[in-house]
Amino acid sequence: MSLRTTFLAHAIIIFLSTGVFRAAAHAEAPASFVGSAACVSCHAKEDGEWQGSFHQQAMAEASSTTVLGKFDHATFTYNGVVSTFYRRGEGFFVRTDGPDGRLHDYKIAYTFGVFPLQQYLIKFPDGKMQALGIAWDSRLAKDGGQRWFHLYPNERVDSKDVLHWTKHSQNWNFMCAECHSTNLQKSYDADKKSYHTTWSEINVGCEGCHGPASLHMTWAEKKESERNPAQTGFSFSFKSTPFVPIYDPKDSKTLPQPQRPQSIELDACGRCHARRSVISPEYVYGQPLMVTHFPSLLSAGLYHADGQIDDEVYEYGAFTQSRMYHSGVRCSDCHNPHSLKLRAPGNEVCAQCHVAAKYDATQHHFHKPGTSAAECKSCHMAEKTYMQVDRRFDHSLRIPRPAFSAKVGAPDVCTSCHKDKSPAWAESEIQTRFGPPKADFHDYGEAFAQARLGDQASATKLIAILSDSARPAIVRATAAQELAPYLTAESVSVLEWAISDKSAEVRAAVVGALESTPVEIKLKLVTTLLNDPVLGVRIEAAKVMASVPHAKFPQEGLQSMERASAEYLQSQFVNAESPQAQTNVGTFYAAKGKAREAEKAYRLAIQLESNFVPAYVNLADLLRQMGRDNEGRIVLQEAIQCVPNNAETHFALGLLEVRLGEKKQALKELKSAVRLQPDNPRFAYVHIVALLDLGKKNEARKAIAIAKGRFPNSAQWVALEAAAVSQVE
Repeated sequence: MSLRTTFLAHAIIIFLSTGVFRAAAHAEAPASFVGSAACVSCHAKEDGEWQGSFHQQAMAEASSTTVLGKFDHATFTYNGVVSTFYRRGEGFFVRTDGPDGRLHDYKIAYTFGVFPLQQYLIKFPDGKMQALGIAWDSRLAKDGGQRWFHLYPNERVDSKDVLHWTKHSQNWNFMCAECHSTNLQKSYDADKKSYHTTWSEINVGCEGCHGPASLHMTWAEKKESERNPAQTGFSFSFKSTPFVPIYDPKDSKTLPQPQRPQSIELDACGRCHARRSVISPEYVYGQPLMVTHFPSLLSAGLYHADGQIDDEVYEYGAFTQSRMYHSGVRCSDCHNPHSLKLRAPGNEVCAQCHVAAKYDATQHHFHKPGTSAAECKSCHMAEKTYMQVDRRFDHSLRIPRPAFSAKVGAPDVCTSCHKDKSPAWAESEIQTRFGPPKADFHDYGEAFAQARLGDQASATKLIAILSDSARPAIVRATAAQELAPYLTAESVSVLEWAISDKSAEVRAAVVGALESTPVEIKLKLVTTLLNDPVLGVRIEAAKVMASVPHAKFPQEGLQSMERASAEYLQSQFVNAESPQAQTNVGTFYAAKGKAREAEKAYRLAIQLESNFVPAYVNLADLLRQMGRDNEGRIVLQEAIQCVPNNAETHFALGLLEVRLGEKKQALKELKSAVRLQPDNPRFAYVHIVALLDLGKKNEARKAIAIAKGRFPNSAQWVALEAAAVSQVE
């Protein structure tokens, strides 16, 4: 999936933390931020490690000491636009295409990151800061670095494109700022459509992870005899039981330590090292991640069917799938949290738990010692490059299974290096060395792959995964999400059982899976979740229950719904500048039957970002419900003019033309949808129905054959074949 599709398909949902967790935030309110410099006198070692780290260099004012790129009148040509990088006095400037497509001179305000690339932020008069699409490759020249490059070299991005550096998708205030500065306050003024974004520290300092330290400073200034060691001025501590490897002498490996608590440290790292949605404008230090953020599940487009990383998802979602995580391993067992470096070089970091004599040996990895191929990560942490030069490693730490990967359409580490070999060859080599494959911790890929292909038979496997409480929560939650199109009495009964799961991630996914169920089931199963202790679950419940008429609610349920609905709407207005949030508001109002409010929200979303396709599609559907299809046609045509190659828009217009009796025009649009998104079985099905409706039997037969090859486990093609056979052309 392209970066463009990812941006359009995965709209960020933002929530506001209230209710139960408001008390936690209030309790911490007296503390204030003091800056990392105040910590040095007592924590010199940690400060020394932090200096020069990626956190310490996450963002900085542009200066001769922080700017790495060559601003010596260097030029870079992209999509016919020649950009020039130059200096004027102490300032750094770029002449490049602006929002109107014309060349303008812009001053670089801040550097963003440091290695393997450095981006540059440009500040506009309305307080908005945008990340330039041309970045500096800060790697060594011998590694291909020391050059200017474009982040989207294959996209041909111009000023009208959703990925252009001046668009919302590249806005620092909304998209990036929280994870590169400490105590970030976005401060968007919806009336003036402007920002007054502030921070207490420009980079990621001590308080970025530990929280505001003023009360701790007061505690530290007391005489040692007056200090209460249980009340240090912080609301939580990262200190906990150390990881002590317990070896199994029979197999020379570490036994699991599931009794070791995980949440605080991983949740603190997950705030920025997860693909997630923000669910609170104020971060609550020391609380579970889902109090303030909602991690993405193993969804198509983000992860491969077997859970391997696909899009830019960072580390959290992969690591929480891993056997290491479920054996008690934490981020800081491998990484120094202050320097961010590994605890030990190369394979030695793994040898903290895995006996080197057995695992860091030729008889295990079968590659030349000392080479990159002999490194643990080369086989157990698949590598993928993002932003053209940024190599990331899959933290799900899985055993290579080439045949299984090929079966579910995922890559494998063996043939990624041995490019002239096949997965079958790789599987044979592995089995020759290690014997037949054993039961694997990451065995859910087949179920997810089948579900994505529209295979009804996947439901049984998904139910089994969801029902297994020993599996990772993110895997079980994904199973619930994938189960949504295949609901039966059996699967609903499993969802009923899982809706009280101890994991908020699972509860929220179960609620989402029930969205298409009858009102009676929603009232029975979802109503209680309107009062869930976790805000993200409550808001998901409010969204799912939005279409339930008020008259159907019992009195106490109606009160809960009104509270949760208010929370949901308030959460979206926190991000009033976001077309995603405004579209969420429109969808919520539409479900509640408030058409006027919904239309207003959708049109505002389009006004905020003319390329945001979901707002157009939803608005057209709302107009359909209001009997205004002719207006809906204009809306969808405008969308296609802005984003010509979006399949959803063509499909929506095709359905609209069917309703208006324009069958030939409908067929044209439906055909475009299939061409642009061939892996969508619904698009294929409706296109074939349209062909048959127009009496195009031979074309229908060809389309059916293609669909059967692409979706072999779907039974719906049988009925279409029968219709094609019986039809007289």
